Amino acid sequence: MERFDFGTQIARMADKDLLYLVVKKFAAIDLSPARVDNVQMGYVFEELIRIGAEQSNEEAGEHFTPREVIKLMVNLLLSRRRTSPAARRQNHL
Repeated sequence: MERFDFGTQIARMADKDLLYLVVKKFAAIDLSPARVDNVQMGYVFEELIRIGAEQSNEEAGEHFTPREVIKLMVNLLLSRRRTSPAARRQNHL
């Protein structure tokens, strides 16, 4: 993330009165689950990672995350359980 220097990019866009316009355009895009399903959103994510890696001259595979790991992360994030894994382990001891 540091390679992209977001702070500088945001400041540059703000100085040129572009930041508001860009944010406004993105805010107008309907990315709701009714419009963009999980598979499509995954493709968008992968494409953004690919573009970022290309722009930073990184080697192929440096940002590869196996689909199984992504699925696990999503399942954990969307889990209805509110206790942390550490707290659950202590309860089982």
